[in-house]
Amino acid sequence: MKCTWKRKQGWFLAILLAAVFVSAGCTGKADADLPAGAEGEVKQQEAGQTDAQADEDLSAEDETGREDQAEDVLLLAGRKKVVGVQPDGTADLLYEAGEGYYVQSAVYGDGIVFVAVYQEQNSESTDSGELERRLCAVEDGEETVLLDIDDTMSWALQMEYVDGSLIVEYVMEDYANFNNSSETKVIDFTKTSEGWQQGDRYQKLAELPGFAEGSIYANWKRALESLKSCGELITFDSEGNRLISYDTDGNLLWESALLQDTYDVDEVNSDYTVYSYTDYPEEDRYDLYDGSLILHDNRTGEEQTLFTWNEKSEDKRAIPLMLTEDKLYYYQSEEKQEEREVFDRKQIYSYELKTGEETFLYEAGRLAGPPMNTITAGVSGFDVYQGRYYFAAMEEDSIGWAMLSEDEIGKTPAGGKSYPGAYLSVWDEKRDFRQYGTVEGIKKTVISDSYDIDVYEYYQECFKLDPSYEQAERINETLKEIWEGDIRYAEDGAAQELSYLTGNDELDGYSRSMYPLSYDNELSRVEVLGADYLTVDYSGYEYTGGAHGYPYRSHYLFDLTTGEEKTLADLYQGSVEEFKDIVAQYSVQNWKDNPDPYFGWDSEDAAYADLYDNASLDMLMRYGTDEIVIEYSPYEYGPYASGYIGVEIPYEALNINL
Repeated sequence: MKCTWKRKQGWFLAILLAAVFVSAGCTGKADADLPAGAEGEVKQQEAGQTDAQADEDLSAEDETGREDQAEDVLLLAGRKKVVGVQPDGTADLLYEAGEGYYVQSAVYGDGIVFVAVYQEQNSESTDSGELERRLCAVEDGEETVLLDIDDTMSWALQMEYVDGSLIVEYVMEDYANFNNSSETKVIDFTKTSEGWQQGDRYQKLAELPGFAEGSIYANWKRALESLKSCGELITFDSEGNRLISYDTDGNLLWESALLQDTYDVDEVNSDYTVYSYTDYPEEDRYDLYDGSLILHDNRTGEEQTLFTWNEKSEDKRAIPLMLTEDKLYYYQSEEKQEEREVFDRKQIYSYELKTGEETFLYEAGRLAGPPMNTITAGVSGFDVYQGRYYFAAMEEDSIGWAMLSEDEIGKTPAGGKSYPGAYLSVWDEKRDFRQYGTVEGIKKTVISDSYDIDVYEYYQECFKLDPSYEQAERINETLKEIWEGDIRYAEDGAAQELSYLTGNDELDGYSRSMYPLSYDNELSRVEVLGADYLTVDYSGYEYTGGAHGYPYRSHYLFDLTTGEEKTLADLYQGSVEEFKDIVAQYSVQNWKDNPDPYFGWDSEDAAYADLYDNASLDMLMRYGTDEIVIEYSPYEYGPYASGYIGVEIPYEALNINL
């Protein structure tokens, strides 16, 4: 049997970074055309219990035929909703996360939707909340919590429904307390007449080569997908630079060594492996490289280079999307300057493995405005189903999915759209800022003439209030001045970086890096507070070199009756000392209730004194509906991984009435 699969994953997962430690809950709602089923607590299955011993286990060999059933519904998981696409292309809502909650990933089996949900760290509802994530089974509109992961976790959860059981892998890591130890957990859930049974029959696999070492997060995802599609667990052992296939008992089925060293592979099926290889001809010169995308035959060990690129070539890097029995799907980025409404255009292609024929499928991009960094338009959610292509897409007022039929391939967006094809009837989430106005963006890459390499890039957005508001012109002038100031800052940074380059290879070796410096600023929230105030929030990220960049936020408040920009000092009538005391008291209580995000203090008195000294009327804060939220930046009072630490202070406590 060929080993192929469909992707069923949340859009933002591609890369949950260590900084994204999230809070979660199963407080969503489901739409139902799903079979009725029992609900209740998850019961522990005895270690070593087999499938046969778990009574009424739903087998892959039952009369419905799981492989056929899996093809009946294509699952599309967004940030807020899980959608099922029928063979005729119609879309049905299967699950919607509750307010403040988001979907991490979802899979489907035997009429049940399994969904991992979370609360995004540092959102308004979770700034001072506990860190947790929950996994739920949704059946007939009812939810059962299968797994409640505590706040010592957590990295990317991987799961797949195979042979009547949900298999789940996750990693326990205590970053908040600077504990570098980790533990991989592999558990399974099987529904019986008595409810859901929990077991650990796959835990032993966690010690095998390819699982215990190397890129374990990608490996478990790859292995579970291959187990569902063809009954074998395919993993990559970075220590031995080889693909290894196991059965569910951990017995070796086959292995195949890659000819080029790599830290991970991109796509795998039972016949082929696709992986990227980067060669650096000169030591410590990461700006000089030759890249290749290689097709490896798992049976013969032979390899073929499909695409190449380097720092001097106009050829663009090919990034794999999906590997099927006979095709590789991949995308390339459009690198031309973008100063229009549509940004970050991606071109998607198919490549015939046997003939080498390439076919351009479509081009898609993203629109300015939030939420932008949660998806890669045209790429996220990519799938091929019943002769149609599905992918994440953006409309002016929402984010959802587009569907492109075979007779529409080869098209680029037209008429101001960011994608070709038809928008699915069920969208994922609204772009709420559009009820108040529009957003403009500018993207630029600065290139060194001496080396023809990118040295600096920036993306800056500006919100523009709708003219129907009486003071829109004055407010927009202020927002434009802020925007132009950010662009000048970026241009100055680019000019400074260029000034370091002399044209001498030896002298410039340190300044020339693999990644360009960057400065991005995106609209994150627009809201009218009460009757008279408008708040506009931006979030950004600046990379100045080193291991990682630094996030930043900025928040603005405007009086809609006058058009003036306001600060807390204009609203708060108390003394500075009284404000510092209020901030310190609320912050100390927040630390006592939720100590994990903080570095910590030796005593409450020490915490109060430190927080009091740091408080001021112009400290970083955002304006909520009923409160201000003080925001402590990374490293200010907690590790980088904690992100921003938010402390809510009700307007009532400040005697402010918006």
